[in-house]
Amino acid sequence: MNDRLHVEHNNRVFTGNLSRSRAAVNLFAAYLFKRGYPAEMPEERVAPDYQSRMDYRDDGDLFTRIAGHRVRIEVKARENIDFTSAADYPYPTIMVCAAHSWEMADPKPWLYVIINRSRTAAAYVRGSTQPEWWVEEKQDKRYMNYSQRFYFARLECVCKWVRLNAVE
Repeated sequence: MNDRLHVEHNNRVFTGNLSRSRAAVNLFAAYLFKRGYPAEMPEERVAPDYQSRMDYRDDGDLFTRIAGHRVRIEVKARENIDFTSAADYPYPTIMVCAAHSWEMADPKPWLYVIINRSRTAAAYVRGSTQPEWWVEEKQDKRYMNYSQRFYFARLECVCKWVRLNAVE
């Protein structure tokens, strides 16, 4: 398959992933709202093609208010792993985000919410722990012939494990 076809394929896959990602953001926004926190979601814009993708970067998944301050939250749905807590998390480290997304974010995310495959639990990683993260280049298996840099952290950087379907 030639490069142009890879790009077209990857762009179609990305658009589908974006739609599934939005469902996870909506789930977490509802979780926040049920607990009395406002949840503001910026308008989603989808690039019409791969070449213009950087002009369509979002300004964050959602925002809420903590102690009167507006904070950015990024929601990451992990389609390949299930977990409910550190006890059953399958790896000794956690993938936080694509490195470029942190590096280009303004404002920097206050919190990353990593949601499991079944959408029943999440791990919270505060942006303030970023000095403890490191970068690894990985093949992104969702796409053809595509690797990128990701930030990883030790599980000790997870400040809270939550059940999204629990009544608190």
